[in-house]
Amino acid sequence: MAPGNGSFVTEFILLGLTEQPDLQLPLFFLFLVMYMVSVLGNLGLMTLIGLSSHLHTPMYFFLFNLSFVDFCYSSVFTPKMLTDFLSKKNVISYMGCMTQFYFFWFFVVSECYVLTSMAYDRYVAICKPLLYNIAMSPAVCSRLVLGSYLMAFFDTMTLTGCLLRLTFCDANTINHYFCDILPLLQLSCTGTYVSELAVFIVGGINIIFPSLTISVSYGLILSSILRISSREGRSKAFSTCSSHVKLWEKLVQCRGNVKCKGSETEHAWHVGETPEDQCGWTRWSQEDNVLQHRFLDLIDCRLAPTRKKLEKQEKERGKGNYLFK
Repeated sequence: MAPGNGSFVTEFILLGLTEQPDLQLPLFFLFLVMYMVSVLGNLGLMTLIGLSSHLHTPMYFFLFNLSFVDFCYSSVFTPKMLTDFLSKKNVISYMGCMTQFYFFWFFVVSECYVLTSMAYDRYVAICKPLLYNIAMSPAVCSRLVLGSYLMAFFDTMTLTGCLLRLTFCDANTINHYFCDILPLLQLSCTGTYVSELAVFIVGGINIIFPSLTISVSYGLILSSILRISSREGRSKAFSTCSSHVKLWEKLVQCRGNVKCKGSETEHAWHVGETPEDQCGWTRWSQEDNVLQHRFLDLIDCRLAPTRKKLEKQEKERGKGNYLFK
C-alpha cells in the first residue's frame, strides 16, 4: 500500500556508513560500545541528579534535561544503525523513516534551546547573583524547558510536513545512515523549493537565535568575570561556564559537519554520473573518504556531550557549591 502523500515508494534503503563486508562487524562492536557508554553516562547522570537533593538547583535541572535529550537523541538512530551492520539489506519503511526524522530533529532542536537556557542561567548566576533565586525560580526553569520542547515541536512539525508533501517515485536509496532531510530531498521527483526554503528558515532560526543568545550571555559573563578582583573568584566563575561553551561549540560543529560533508558527497555522486557509475567504481573510489568523515563525526558527536557533562560534574564536586545564588 502506498503512503498517504501519493508516493510510489513504500520503503527506503539506507546505505549506511559503508558497504564493505569486512568493516561491518568491527563497526558494529565499536558503535555498540560507544552507544552503551553514552546511555550509561546519561542515565547515571540523571539518576545522580534525581537522587541527590543538593543537586536540585537550576543548573543541574537543565543538565538533567540535557542528559535526557542526549539519551533520546542517540536512541533515535543508533539502534537501527547497529542492526543495519548485521543485516544484508538495510531497509526502513516510509512511515518509519518519517518517524525517525521527526524525533531526530525534535531532540536536536531541543538540545539547542536547553543549552540556550543554561547560558541564561549562568548569566543570571554570575551577573545578577542577588536576583538569582527570583529570576531562576522553579517555575521559570520549568517554563524555559517547556519552551525548548515547544520550539522543537513546532519547528520539527514544519520540516516533517514539508517532507510529507513530497512525492518519491522510483529512487529509494538514501545515501546516509539514517533518514535526514537533505538526502530525502534529493530523492524527490517533485519540486523541493518550498521544502528547501523551510529548511533554510527553520535551520537558520535554530542556529542564529541560540548562538546569539549564548554569545551575548557569555560576553556579559566575561565582562563581569574580568571585574572580579580575586583570582580564585575568576577561576570559579570560569569553571562553571567553560564546559558549557565547549559543549555548544561541539554541538554546532558536529551538526554542521554531518550536514555539509554528507550533502557535498551526495552531490558529487550524482552530478555528471550515469546510474551505472553510481553503482560502480566511482562510488567505491569515494567511499573511504565518506566513511572517514562520517565515522569521525559520529564518534565526536556521540561522546562529546557525555564527556563534557561528566567533566562539569567533576569540577563541581571538587570545588564545592559556588552556584552564585
